[in-house]
Amino acid sequence: MRVYHTAPVGNEHIPIHGSVCIYDSWENTSQGVKAEVGTTGTLVWDSGGNPFILTNKHVLFPDQFVKLNTTRKIGDAVYQCADKTQSKSFGTIFKTVSEKNPWPIKSTDDTVFDQVGDFHDSSLIKSNVGVSDDINGIGKITGVTEPVIGMKIKVNGFTSGMQSGKITKINENVAFPLPKDSTKAVVCKNIFRCDAKTAQGDSGSAILTTDNKIVGLLFAGNQAGTETIACKASAIAKAYGITFVRPANAKDTVPTPTPAPSGGGSSSIGDISVPDFVREKGFIIGVALIFGGLIIMSIGQR
Repeated sequence: MRVYHTAPVGNEHIPIHGSVCIYDSWENTSQGVKAEVGTTGTLVWDSGGNPFILTNKHVLFPDQFVKLNTTRKIGDAVYQCADKTQSKSFGTIFKTVSEKNPWPIKSTDDTVFDQVGDFHDSSLIKSNVGVSDDINGIGKITGVTEPVIGMKIKVNGFTSGMQSGKITKINENVAFPLPKDSTKAVVCKNIFRCDAKTAQGDSGSAILTTDNKIVGLLFAGNQAGTETIACKASAIAKAYGITFVRPANAKDTVPTPTPAPSGGGSSSIGDISVPDFVREKGFIIGVALIFGGLIIMSIGQR
């Protein structure tokens, strides 16, 4: 389900850091200018010390779980929501490691989880502006830890701001049928849940302990906004070979910003400088059904 509403677009953040509102492109419609937005998670580094911004894959690749095709690709521009004219990007999509998804719905029994690794809805952005390892309102990550039931957590998303809660479920295996193709489902292995109150547009936010250890990355929630669903930070680190804590060889630089790739830029927006609406990204999880020991849940894009 897509939700349109009036919302602030925030301020420009340079250096770029965690908990900043970002989007992939504006869209001109009869209702005004609209954009699908999400939140930056945190700064990460590869083994060579190169810094990247982490967020959800579905923030950068619209409708990846709603329909199977997308026009977005590696190298495409990403913008801060404060960039109302889409005249410059703060970075480009660098990498996304896809799980073996989606699966035919008939195959989503218990045995399918023996064929997949831990689920992680994640992508890396290569910044062309300065970067910071601070997460807005939280500070620097001090380490990585596994989710534990009852663990106290905090999260700072674009929409909901700073929220806290505790982890309520861990090591959950869930299949999400695609709303526009009921013959296929996205299989999510070893995800976890917490009772922090989050909403559309918070997708991509880092979930941390009270002492700033990262536990996971928010990617979904229920309709009431009372439950947050996340993939594990350890699964993301393993998939990309990255670290969440600044290494000794970190290469954080402040290069000159580069223009958006051809096809982007203000020409597609005309003289409009302030968006009338934003469309916040995320997932709404519906009623759960028990199917052969596997939890099958309805899913819709927020």
